[in-house]
Amino acid sequence: MKAITLAVAAMAAAGCLALTGCSKKAMAGPVECGKQTSATQPVMITVNPGPRVSQDECVVLPLTKLIWMNAKDNSTQFELKFRTANPGGQNQPLKVPSQLQGGSYTVNIDATQLAPGERERRYDYDVVVDGARMDPAIIIRKAN
Repeated sequence: MKAITLAVAAMAAAGCLALTGCSKKAMAGPVECGKQTSATQPVMITVNPGPRVSQDECVVLPLTKLIWMNAKDNSTQFELKFRTANPGGQNQPLKVPSQLQGGSYTVNIDATQLAPGERERRYDYDVVVDGARMDPAIIIRKAN
């Protein structure tokens, strides 16, 4: 019986791989704020010295992967401090330090889904670099 179950599972997996609807969609490369056309496109927010970010207000679709990365010529660690809530959803930390990845400091957050009937939600935060801070915002907004 166990052999039959494994054989059926293997055939189901092979069939699923042959169908395009069963495989995960390939994630597109990151785009700048304002250039996103689907939630499968990660959005890149560049953290520059000063500090300043590439967009003071970044509007994204629900479930978008958000990527904050320091500028290519700057390898300084930074921290995100969300004021009231993290765009990643409940139980996510308000303070998120960047981590060194591939030579750049980066923060990755997957944006939460909006509640039924909710059109948008704003997340104000600070970017802190070497004690200096600025206050941009992430806005999660449903597509029109």
